[in-house]
Amino acid sequence: MVFSDRQLHKIQTILYQRPANLAEVYLKHANIHSPLSGGATNDWVKWGEALAFVNSSKERMKRFLEEALKSEELPVLRYYYNELLSSRENRLLQLAHDLITGRCVVFLGPDVLTLTENRNIVSFNEWMSYQLMEEMNLSNVYYDKNLRDNLSYMASCYREMPNYVHGDIAHLSKEKFEEHLKSRRINLSLYQELSKLPLKIVINANPDELLYNEINKIKTDGCRLAYYDMSCRDAGPEPEELSDMQVSDDGEFSPGQTVVYNLFGSFRNESSVLHTEAEFLDFISRVTMGNPKIDEELLSEFNEKDSYLFLGFDFEQWYFKVLFHLFKLKKEQNNAVSCNVEDNDPNKRRRISPSTREFFEEEFRMFFVNDELVTFIADLNAVLTNITPRIV
Repeated sequence: MVFSDRQLHKIQTILYQRPANLAEVYLKHANIHSPLSGGATNDWVKWGEALAFVNSSKERMKRFLEEALKSEELPVLRYYYNELLSSRENRLLQLAHDLITGRCVVFLGPDVLTLTENRNIVSFNEWMSYQLMEEMNLSNVYYDKNLRDNLSYMASCYREMPNYVHGDIAHLSKEKFEEHLKSRRINLSLYQELSKLPLKIVINANPDELLYNEINKIKTDGCRLAYYDMSCRDAGPEPEELSDMQVSDDGEFSPGQTVVYNLFGSFRNESSVLHTEAEFLDFISRVTMGNPKIDEELLSEFNEKDSYLFLGFDFEQWYFKVLFHLFKLKKEQNNAVSCNVEDNDPNKRRRISPSTREFFEEEFRMFFVNDELVTFIADLNAVLTNITPRIV
């Protein structure tokens, strides 16, 4: 799919002002075999059929819009045509400029942390979901098989395991992560590409330290790691002097340092790592109340940024929508880019539904890139290499 349903509706609204027979003319002049059945009852439906067909191919859509623009130059059509021609390149260039000037925040989602399993690349979260599933199968614990790759859901079900103790999942997750890292099954290529970028602030939705380690390999003390910790939640009310406690093992912010902030906890402290739906709900509640607060110095830096790059996110998770409001993202055109691979297999769960994509496009002006993460970041590094001499 080239354009989202909402974007397609905007194009259809513009074309509807023209006679519907022009749809056939545009298709013919663009050397596109007409899919129109002839059974359409009105002009709106005819334009809809034509657009739905060409929307399955970027090249077909480009040629179709070219013919429409030859007929009459309209700003909305020109905008979408330019998006087709250079949208990815424009975003890469803008991100490169914002990174160089320290005005870009990078978010690392669950699909960034991956491992190799039987020659297939899977996210660590998905792998952990199946590990929990195997153990629950042995103990006849119920779970919805349609949600077996959703870690927060499976972790919630896992609490019904015999002899379950709070912290079991975090301990198992850390143990398995370290085993995979030692056996070199954890994929590091993306982190190595990311470490070459002039990063200032990285919000990590995973509990690992991989990017932190890669950056410090290149530059000693080039990165600081901090993380949110609400592990004292079971110990009753916090003393007043600890109510705004923010865990950080690497000291204060330093000029020139990259800050990696593990939003949902860190393997450095197993009890800080969040897995279940209830834990994420508690997290949202505590962040909202400031108990404990997210690092205020980090937030002050964050709120001044102009663009945001999201890598490997599953936006179907409800808590991401809430978090974006908490972080007060600027809602400006072209300032938020999300990169992930959209699985077109109809038998597999879609990473983002049309309604969710529409929400982020409209609410946060998100631009979605369907691309391999390593490829996209490697291309971003190439753009940086080309423009840095000119900027400097």
